Amino acid sequence: MKQSFSHLGEINPFPGPHTFFKVLNKYIGLVIGKNGDTVRTLHQKTGCFIFIPKESQPGEDYRFLELSGPKESIDSCKADIDELIENVVSVY
Repeated sequence: MKQSFSHLGEINPFPGPHTFFKVLNKYIGLVIGKNGDTVRTLHQKTGCFIFIPKESQPGEDYRFLELSGPKESIDSCKADIDELIENVVSVY
C-alpha cells in the first residue's frame, strides 16, 4: 500500500522500501515526544527510520507513518509504538 504525501509537499528522506503504519492523530505527539526525543529513541533502539508526515490526509483522523529498515527493525519499532500507545490508553 503506497501512500502519496506529495499533496502535502512532503517527501520521505529515508531509504526504502517503506512500510506504512497507521497511527491516530491524537497519538502523533506521543510518538514524536518532547523535542523529538521519543522518535529519536525509537530509532536508536530499533534501527528503524521513522518518517512522520506533518499533516494527515484531508478528512482523516490518522496518519500513515513510513517505517524503513530491516524487517526485524520495523517489527520491533511497530511493537514499541503499539506499547507506547497502549500504556497511555490503559491509564485512561
